[in-house]
Amino acid sequence: MPKVEDVSTTELLDMLKKAKESGLSDEQIEALALTKGYTASDIAKVKAKLLPQTGKDAISESDSTDAEEISPKNKRKKELSPEELKKQKLREGIYGLNIFNKELADFNPNLKIPIPKNYILGTDDGISIDISGYAMAHYEAKVKTDGTIKIENLSPITVSGLTLDQAEEKIIQRLKSLFGGLSQNGALTADVSLNKIRAIRVNVIGEAVFPGTYTIPSLATAFNLLVEAGGPTEIGSMRNIEIFRNGKLLKKLDVYDYLLNGIFKENIVLQDQDILHIPYVKSSVIVNGQVRNPKIYELDETESLKQILSYAGGFNELAYQKNVRIDRNSEIGKRVLTIDQTQYPLFKVQKGDLIMVDSLSSLEENMVFIAGSIKKPGKYGLDKAKTIKD
Repeated sequence: MPKVEDVSTTELLDMLKKAKESGLSDEQIEALALTKGYTASDIAKVKAKLLPQTGKDAISESDSTDAEEISPKNKRKKELSPEELKKQKLREGIYGLNIFNKELADFNPNLKIPIPKNYILGTDDGISIDISGYAMAHYEAKVKTDGTIKIENLSPITVSGLTLDQAEEKIIQRLKSLFGGLSQNGALTADVSLNKIRAIRVNVIGEAVFPGTYTIPSLATAFNLLVEAGGPTEIGSMRNIEIFRNGKLLKKLDVYDYLLNGIFKENIVLQDQDILHIPYVKSSVIVNGQVRNPKIYELDETESLKQILSYAGGFNELAYQKNVRIDRNSEIGKRVLTIDQTQYPLFKVQKGDLIMVDSLSSLEENMVFIAGSIKKPGKYGLDKAKTIKD
């Protein structure tokens, strides 16, 4: 193992370049050097040696912070390759994925919104306590790792695991030893609120655009995390997203509820170490032709043709609505089915179906065209006219 002093600057730059090309992060390069017997002092010498050549930290190639370097979201900054551009084009044809395409804002705790009553306090949450009435006092406390807060000379108060309302009630009970007559609605009152929201670490796995570990505010929901992770890939499900907590399946999310109705019944506030899993899409159908939004739609196998057509925005003005054509895969090839409009509510679509809505015929019915030496040549309807004279 050569000494740092015996390795030339050119050799160091070459080794650093090869390590970067192999996909190692700054922290991994330093950790690898330590496993080879180099010390922290040696690493500092390398950085100092290369600083005049690079004009910056020898191991770090940018001025980004550590938090930025480990964030899966940072991968969005690179330019798209031809293969990635092809995938992006495919994504544009899949219903719903467009809501994840834009650059997204970082998660910043917003204390201007009402804190949910069921918000569970945890380590690093900040609490403000205001006493008002015939006495005035203000306290700020941070939830420690043991789950307690400390106020003046009172013994520690355990609040971790309690809702904010429960913690307020408990804190007021303990403060009564300092303020006689203290209550929530008397002449001397106390108000307990959050002044800092803790951060939690959660994981995104499966078919996410940016899987990985995320540090997010403890008020963030499953849908917030899904958006932050870039949404599903082109082969990921939007209707069967799973949330695991303590090793057990807690909820399943269907993004179509939000896209179609503006509601998210199963959206939940996340907790530390929760896992969001995006499985592969199980089945999908293609809706094409004269509908308002022709795209690829993920299929719930209980859904009817009528429901799928409604997802596509229904028929447009040029659609022939009395029947639709379905190209269906069979054991020996393709089958073509013609479905009458009376069957739309009952007909069950299947994985891989191509639903084709044809255009109205260009032929015109109940009409004659009159030309020649007349005052008004042109098209005339036959609704009332029965003879040439008419």
